[in-house]
Amino acid sequence: MSYHSISIEENLIYVSFAKKPPTVEEFQQYLDELYLTHEQNPGFPQIFDGSNGIWLPSEIQLMQARWLKDNTNFLEKNSPLAVFVVPNRISKLVLSGIFLIQKSPVPYVVTTSEVDARMVLHERMAQILEKKQLA
Repeated sequence: MSYHSISIEENLIYVSFAKKPPTVEEFQQYLDELYLTHEQNPGFPQIFDGSNGIWLPSEIQLMQARWLKDNTNFLEKNSPLAVFVVPNRISKLVLSGIFLIQKSPVPYVVTTSEVDARMVLHERMAQILEKKQLA
């Protein structure tokens, strides 16, 4: 079983995670695939489903933070919005820890369910598109 799954659904990137800690190699594979998915689908917002939230080792959290920092310009250009599903304290702590190390380069929203995440994503994307049309 892979650590992650990335799919394209309704003009969005949907990322889910297994309930197991990734190895460094698995996490690097996830980051590489995420980059490629953004490259192939520029402008698509994403949902990160952390429902299976587990504690990520600090080494992995640092990898994520470094990746965000190294790819800030790329993400600002290709990712208009990120929505995180974090229904438990562990997921919230992991996300907070990563963003303490490196601020998110894109606007984001945190929800507690996938249903809420999809609703918020569609509402926010409509607002983003409206602002672009007015500009």
